[in-house]
Amino acid sequence: MPEQENLDLIRRLYEAFGKGDLDTIIDHLASQFVWRFDAPSTVPFAGDFKTPDEVRRGFFGTLAETQKDQALKPEEFIAQDDKVVLNNYALIPGPGPKTVKVINMNAGKNPRSEGLPLYASPAWPSRK
Repeated sequence: MPEQENLDLIRRLYEAFGKGDLDTIIDHLASQFVWRFDAPSTVPFAGDFKTPDEVRRGFFGTLAETQKDQALKPEEFIAQDDKVVLNNYALIPGPGPKTVKVINMNAGKNPRSEGLPLYASPAWPSRK
C-alpha cells in the first residue's frame, strides 16, 4: 500500500476513534496482530492485546471506563514504506502524556501497533 494511502487510512481510523466508531478500527486489524500500549503499571489500559475482543474490551473498554472526557490530539503523521508514525497526546482533560505511535501496515491492515509514551507522569490519573 502506498505511503499516502497508509496515512489516509490511519487518519480515518483516528477520526473513527474520535466518533466512538470502534467497529471501523477493529475491522482494520490484521488476522494476526499485536496492539501494544507501553505505559507504567498504574495505567490500566497498558499492555499487549492480540485479539479483536482484547482490543475492544481490554484496551478501548478500559480506556473508556478509566479516562473520562478523554480525546487524542494527533500532531504529526509520518509515513515511510509500510510504517506510519504519529506524535500525539491525550487530552484527559488537559494535556496528558505525549506519545509516539508506530503502526506497521500490511495491505491496509494493522498487524502491529505500539504506543510509546515520550514521558510518563507517575501521576497519570485514573479517571473513574
